[in-house]
Amino acid sequence: MKQFIFILFSTFLFGFYKSKIENSDLIGTWKLSSHTYLNNGKKESCDCKAYFQEISLKKDGTYKIFIKAKAIEKGNWKLKTKDSIFFYNCQFIPKDTMNIKSDDLHKVISFSKTQFILKEVVCSEVNDGESIYIRVK
Repeated sequence: MKQFIFILFSTFLFGFYKSKIENSDLIGTWKLSSHTYLNNGKKESCDCKAYFQEISLKKDGTYKIFIKAKAIEKGNWKLKTKDSIFFYNCQFIPKDTMNIKSDDLHKVISFSKTQFILKEVVCSEVNDGESIYIRVK
């Protein structure tokens, strides 16, 4: 009986666990739900709703980030490693809205079909924080 339960449990775990994220897993529109970072050893939250609202990752390898300040960041994206998203050829529209952004590599801390967590800078903090994105479409 114990062996049967172990086999059943193992099958359940391996059936839902993905060791590698595929591009197709990320295609869609994601909304920034929350962002936290460490400030002098203390965990703080950022008002991410004041920064930007959504990121759209497209099948053709392009992306758009819709920024609340009525600007759009756009460029290309791809999975660089099994747990990192690379954003490159980044530009803002209109151009005078924000500073020029360099290419970024973000570590994916966790992923499911409905949410993922990225290590990134959002609220001008010095250190990377953790951003939780929820699938919208």
